[in-house]
Amino acid sequence: MKDREVFEKKKHLHDFRWSSFRHYLGIEQIYRWLELAHVLSGWGENRKKRMKNYRGYVEEGLLKEIANPFDDITAQSLIGSDSFIDLIKREYLLGREVKNRMKMDQTALVYLQSSFTFDEILNTVAIVCKVDPQSIIKRKSVNRKSRRILQYC
Repeated sequence: MKDREVFEKKKHLHDFRWSSFRHYLGIEQIYRWLELAHVLSGWGENRKKRMKNYRGYVEEGLLKEIANPFDDITAQSLIGSDSFIDLIKREYLLGREVKNRMKMDQTALVYLQSSFTFDEILNTVAIVCKVDPQSIIKRKSVNRKSRRILQYC
C-alpha cells in the first residue's frame, strides 16, 4: 500500500505543471527567467549528475510524513511558534496604537487584533457547508466549494 502511495505522489510531482521541478530535471524546456544553476550547483560534478541527485533528494522527501502547515497557523496571517506569535502580539498588536503606517497596514493590524483562529473558521465553514471539517482540509478534497470558502476566509 505504501509503495502505491509513493508512486502516486511521484506521478503527481512529475505531472504538476505549476512547479519548476520538471525544468530542474530537464524534462521540460527551461524558461528564460528560471535560473537553475544556483539550486543545482551543489548536487554533482556535471549537469546530468546534478539533475539525478536533485531528483533523488526531492523524491526521497515523498517518503516522509509531512506536517499539515495549517496546524501552525495562528491569528490567520501569523505563522510560527507560539513564542513568536506571542512576541508579535505583545510588540505590535496588543494595546498599542498603530502609528505611521500605511492605511492598508493599519487595517490589517486592526483586523488581526480581532481575528479568529483557523479552527474556528474551519468549523464555521464546515457547519455552513454541512460537511466534516477534516474533509475540507484533506488533500485533493472533493469539497472544493467549501475549501474555496475556507481559503477566502
